[in-house]
Amino acid sequence: TEISLTECGLGGNLDCEPAALPGLAAAAYGRSEALLPPQRGAVTAFTLEEVVEVASDSEEEEVEPPADHERRPSPLLLPLFAHLALPGNAIRRLDLSRSALSAEAARCLGRCLPSSVLEALVLSYCWIGDDALELLTIAMSHNRSLLELNLRGNRLSGNSDAPIAFLVALTSHARLAHLDLAENRIARECVQDVCGLLQWSCSLVSMHLLGAVGCPGAEMVAAIRQWTFEHAGDDVALEGNPVATLVRSERVTLEQAQAEAEAEVEADAEEVILCRALHVDGLGSWRIVSPPAPPSPHDPLAAAKEKFC
Repeated sequence: TEISLTECGLGGNLDCEPAALPGLAAAAYGRSEALLPPQRGAVTAFTLEEVVEVASDSEEEEVEPPADHERRPSPLLLPLFAHLALPGNAIRRLDLSRSALSAEAARCLGRCLPSSVLEALVLSYCWIGDDALELLTIAMSHNRSLLELNLRGNRLSGNSDAPIAFLVALTSHARLAHLDLAENRIARECVQDVCGLLQWSCSLVSMHLLGAVGCPGAEMVAAIRQWTFEHAGDDVALEGNPVATLVRSERVTLEQAQAEAEAEVEADAEEVILCRALHVDGLGSWRIVSPPAPPSPHDPLAAAKEKFC
């Protein structure tokens, strides 16, 4: 089952307490909050049970619950997130693109992902920032079902901390095959972790990066090109291989890559598409693939380019 809520405007929170809603709606939100799993990976100083125990031991001293357990706003999509957490649900693809997600909506989505059976999650242009990405990082470190994750065009600050933690978490994901991080501000310090994900992921076969307006990335592109050449296996035939037309035909040294980046440092980096085909002999190594130019009618490799690119 596929649910598409693109541009629905439901990524925010309720304007009132769930109890103030009409009867059935209030009951639905109450059940949803009870069904939603606790957030994983969060470390608190003490739990509610410990608060109750301390309060019973000392009736004279008033103990306030930790801030983590204060009343939070309820996302409009809370019932949907709770349903996603049920192991028997039939939803396999969820598209929330172009719906600005509140911090609480991102938190609740992260709570349901570890137990969800979703195979595709589209969160492109959802105004996701560094804090929301950190919540998704915790969720993805426990998720075992996603095959496709689309985070294109969000509001990352350009700081390297959140993207690096996210990339590191994905290296151990057993099923993720398609990752779209294009049109996001990715710091150049992340290039090592991008290459680490390409090297250590056993399932990833395609990845989209860069392309954000006002975010130069020529140095990162050059470094990724260098890495793909250095890690091209014996199964890649560089000469005459239309799929590998953008892989360097001669070794590119680190100094050359840096010189290339400095020459284009003011230019916005175009979107970079990396792919590999683990099940096809000769295409098992990572390569950079650009959107193909219109083939010439006299180009003898036109048919092969259309087939493989």
